[in-house]
Amino acid sequence: MRWHDAAVVAATAAATALVVLAIGWTGLAVATEGQPPEVKWPVLREGGCEITLQADQAAYKAGDSPVVKLVAANPGQSPVSLEATLRMMVRPPVSELSRIGPIARRSWEHKCTIALEAGEKKTLSIPTEVKAAGNTSVFFTLQIGKASVSTRPLVVAGPAGRGGELANTLQTLIRQQDKKATQ
Repeated sequence: MRWHDAAVVAATAAATALVVLAIGWTGLAVATEGQPPEVKWPVLREGGCEITLQADQAAYKAGDSPVVKLVAANPGQSPVSLEATLRMMVRPPVSELSRIGPIARRSWEHKCTIALEAGEKKTLSIPTEVKAAGNTSVFFTLQIGKASVSTRPLVVAGPAGRGGELANTLQTLIRQQDKKATQ
């Protein structure tokens, strides 16, 4: 390796480290020792109202049924009624055998009307009645008209479903073949 190549590699590594540190310091979830991460929930401003989209937990375990919370506030002088659509999206785990990341799929949808009097603030809790699968991530979307917001992905810990078991089995077979080839 020439001196110039080593300098390029070192500069690239330093730049990557700075980017990783910057992202880590300004991330959406801030954890303090011994406490769960503080999550910044998205706010949708529509029809003169502010609606904050929240989940009941910052992370889930396999088998949990997430609950979506909407904190709606109408600071205006007149009543407002908004038609909203909530969705829970599930993204399967990333397969080490794939070059393309997994695509999220809709696992739950709920339509509701948010009616607020002038100056009113209320919280709506809506159970999804869907059990979260292990080793996935879920996120929620809120859509009112053409405007929408989404939460950050929330991790679902736990054993993988059938797809995860298949990937683990394939990885084990590949490792065994590699050992045989090197012997």
